[in-house]
Amino acid sequence: MHELTFPVSLPNGGGYVTLEIYAEDNQMVCGIYEIKGRLQERPKQWLRTMRAELTRLEAIARDAGCEEMRIAGRDWSRVFPDYTPFDGAENGLRKALT
Repeated sequence: MHELTFPVSLPNGGGYVTLEIYAEDNQMVCGIYEIKGRLQERPKQWLRTMRAELTRLEAIARDAGCEEMRIAGRDWSRVFPDYTPFDGAENGLRKALT
């Protein structure tokens, strides 16, 4: 398992994100391990920003050779409707990166 932690700088906020990259069922998976920070935006702009940032994280995961992205913990299903549920993690969501 490899962890990548990097800062996130946005016009109205920032913080950091930690990604875990690991092998499972003969494929490489990137999971969002931790997100810390604040984003001061109106609700619709917050949603657009979060989706754009996740798209950026997916590109990083894809470039690292990952075939799947995972999110868990908070219920992100309404924020990221293109992700599907998976068992084994609280509020687990996944998306194929192929």
